[in-house]
Amino acid sequence: EAYDEAREAYNKAREAYGKAYSSEIVALHKELCPDCPWDGTTIFSKEAK
Repeated sequence: EAYDEAREAYNKAREAYGKAYSSEIVALHKELCPDCPWDGTTIFSKEAK
């Protein structure tokens, strides 16, 4: 039970962090990996499909 509560708290914190820093993370990724085909969902380009 304690594990489940801790996991739930972790998941909520991770979701809140993602929402709070999403734009910063995307901007940093673009800066550090300018040639990466990441589109927010996948690294596989439409041409590769």
